[in-house]
Amino acid sequence: MRRTLALTGALTVLVGLVHVGVAACEYSAFTLDALWFVGSGIAVGLIGVLSLLASIDGPPVMRWTAAGANLLGLALAVGFLGLVGWQAPQGLALVVLFATGVVCTLRMDSARSLAR
Repeated sequence: MRRTLALTGALTVLVGLVHVGVAACEYSAFTLDALWFVGSGIAVGLIGVLSLLASIDGPPVMRWTAAGANLLGLALAVGFLGLVGWQAPQGLALVVLFATGVVCTLRMDSARSLAR
């Protein structure tokens, strides 16, 4: 689980960075839409960072925080897909990444609890 969560976190950070990079190409001026797009990429990247931190053997609060962030990211990705009629491959990729993040963090926490 730890390796899967670390890989998921790293890929999520990469998706967030790509999202911010795409904003630079798509928006020629600093507008509210551009800011919203960049902010979304930053949020995705931060969820990835939390997943990476949760993959390190640390306090349970880190895993629970990462699980919650991934769950919220999953809700946003599903909402986005609903708005675009389930036609955006990047939305599906985010659903997979966030769902994997939730499952891995919760399984790591339950395995740790059982070990006690």
